[in-house]
Amino acid sequence: MRQIGSLADEQQARLVADYLLTQGMVAHNEQEDREWTIWVREENHVESAKQILEEFRRDPQNAKFREAVSEAQKIRAADARRRAQAARKTIDVRNTWNRPISRRAPLTISLIGLSVFVWLLTSMGGTQSGVHETLMTVDNRVYVKTHDPFSQIKQGQIWRLVTPVFLHGSFLHLAFNMMWMVSLATQVEMRRGTVRFGWLVLCLALTSNLTQLLSAGPNFLGMSGVVYGVFGYIWVKRLAGIPNDYVMPDLTVVIMLVFLVLGFAGSFNSMVGGGIANGAHLGGLLAGMAIGYLPALRGK
Repeated sequence: MRQIGSLADEQQARLVADYLLTQGMVAHNEQEDREWTIWVREENHVESAKQILEEFRRDPQNAKFREAVSEAQKIRAADARRRAQAARKTIDVRNTWNRPISRRAPLTISLIGLSVFVWLLTSMGGTQSGVHETLMTVDNRVYVKTHDPFSQIKQGQIWRLVTPVFLHGSFLHLAFNMMWMVSLATQVEMRRGTVRFGWLVLCLALTSNLTQLLSAGPNFLGMSGVVYGVFGYIWVKRLAGIPNDYVMPDLTVVIMLVFLVLGFAGSFNSMVGGGIANGAHLGGLLAGMAIGYLPALRGK
């Protein structure tokens, strides 16, 4: 702050400060003895502000000074609104990161817990249980008869569009998907909030499941489509230069993309026992990237 001069009358000092504000110069007044000192915030505004103060001293009745009062009030009100909005959006990072992960990312932890619970209910990934048949896109016995993967969905069992994500086969299948959920999904939920993250997961589950269903039929399961969607959501922000503070090492990008490509190789698919949900991976990835890129589109 730099002092540019003083006036004996408080009202006059306010008129000068108001006019300076309308000219893009932030100023304020302070009482010192019997005078009111005028200060400007920016060093490069000092000379211009001094000239305006001298102009006021020569002609304090100039209408432009009084007309600036209402405009200055509008500017201050708009600034106050911006500050209030920024305060509402401000997150106490220290308190956020000191909280248990179950409170920082409750939905992610719930999804992981539900996946583990379902895995145990299905006898650790077994396919011959009522739970498995209830959560698949279609009961296998019904599919054998109808050859329509949407037959039960058409009957109103719309949960089947989403619930295959909670089914997993082997322990490694479950463990790897849950590991990526902890690494990637918790970041998105903590930064975007539980509600927005919930909508993101729902969109990714629907998109990845439908892509796999339409491309390869109903015999699929797992959270990997959602995982690839969350990966794509974060990755595209890095590629597009969208401001963010997500942490994703380059090695993670390499691993995810290499596995995606290998999944389409028949020899690799056979080597790992088959059943890689390539459609879900690709559909989830593209959906996540599209959603993640929306801020850049709105800014154009």
